Amino acid sequence: MSSRGGGGWGWGVLELASRFALRLTQQGVQPGDVVCVCLPNSPERVVVDFGVQLTGAVSMNGRILRSDCQDILESMRKAKCKVLVIDPDETSQAWKMCRNHVKLVSEDPHMPTATSVAVPTLTNIAFCKTRKPDSAFLKTLPPRTDRAPNNPKQKPTDVAYIFATSGTTGYSKLVQHTNRSLMVMSFRLSEATGMKDKHCKSFSAAPLGWIGGFLAYYLFSGCPLALVDDTAEAVADRLQYIWGVACKEDITVCTLASFQFMGIFGRKDICESSCKKLPMIVTGGQPLHKEYLQTIGKLADSLFGLYASTEVGYAAGIAFSTSNLGCWYVDAPDKQAAILPEGWFRTDDVGYMDDKGCLFVEGRRSDAIMHGPYIVYLTWLEEKLAKCPGVKQNYFVPVPDRVLHHEICACVQLEEGVRLTEEDVINFIRGDIVDGVRSDMDVVPKNVLFFDTFPITKTFKLDRNELTRSAQLMLQLE
Repeated sequence: MSSRGGGGWGWGVLELASRFALRLTQQGVQPGDVVCVCLPNSPERVVVDFGVQLTGAVSMNGRILRSDCQDILESMRKAKCKVLVIDPDETSQAWKMCRNHVKLVSEDPHMPTATSVAVPTLTNIAFCKTRKPDSAFLKTLPPRTDRAPNNPKQKPTDVAYIFATSGTTGYSKLVQHTNRSLMVMSFRLSEATGMKDKHCKSFSAAPLGWIGGFLAYYLFSGCPLALVDDTAEAVADRLQYIWGVACKEDITVCTLASFQFMGIFGRKDICESSCKKLPMIVTGGQPLHKEYLQTIGKLADSLFGLYASTEVGYAAGIAFSTSNLGCWYVDAPDKQAAILPEGWFRTDDVGYMDDKGCLFVEGRRSDAIMHGPYIVYLTWLEEKLAKCPGVKQNYFVPVPDRVLHHEICACVQLEEGVRLTEEDVINFIRGDIVDGVRSDMDVVPKNVLFFDTFPITKTFKLDRNELTRSAQLMLQLE
């Protein structure tokens, strides 16, 4: 296992993870407790994630997009989180925001006792410095006094990990996975890609807390894994760097997010300068343009495209059954697929059902924007912008983007006599978004257009398709 600094980790990472597990258990962490890990891709993140697993606790990925950090606080509250693992460095945006919502009770430099009104179940903050070259976290881990494994007996049905979905609606949904489901996914990925032994070397640029970058896949297959340490020195050209690592490390299976794949294959300088072809590239999550597929043979022998949801088996579309359902639409064959056999009707809505049987509707499937690897439902953004002084109405629509598939465009109608600029609107929305997030995660609209009126249908509803066409025409994207 490699980081940007080079060198292998091997089984030493599990020894370090065992020592972090000891720190957790010394502070009272028990099997089934939830530990929220809010760290970037780094050697420390690998140690922490495995360490949580060795205690029998449940690791939850902590993701912050909102500048008020209400998204991670809400996730921690829902999951009844006991410990938050976070980087206390002064440059850490995450800690700068979260520190206002927690109170440190003890002076332990590594894992102080803490309380939080926002997260009543929180008992400790585990500090983990990741920024190089100042990180000393791994050196501070307590030594083990025995060689016995930390991990208590676990059942296949025990929850092992809580993933935050990639769908961006202001708050991520939390999806629990058991030991069994993680192993099944690992088996299927191993079978599909051929990652089955130590001779197959893999590389992933995906976030470790995202289901597409989950480390258990590589433990299952036994394949060496190369990772990028995002806390080392900054890289000016990340796409060139990612491809350089994949070639230098002699990677067999290279996993890239779709926007990374299309960004690399759209770069003439990378294609022409590359002196190596990889056996396989794995990508997915959004449609791939035909022009990139036509050049796949220049950089790789094969392309494995996939699309999966964090929930796996969770039906995002909403359907309901009723005894008085109509039989069919008249002269509307394109709508007929909505009526399913045995009295079911498929709406255009997207939502989920919690463990209490409550149905939550997040938005219309047809209104969703595919923004890189994320599906953005528009309710959160429209509700946010509606609070901007001077804005009478607003709607968000997708506009084409060659790399992210869709960029986000805000369509705004102002109150009479009000003057706002595109910058005013963007700055108002940006106030709710964390500074410095990657471009594929940034849900601040790239474009803002002003309208006197919005197009409507014959039934006086917003004609979102016509509004989308108008926006593309105004931006000269058609």
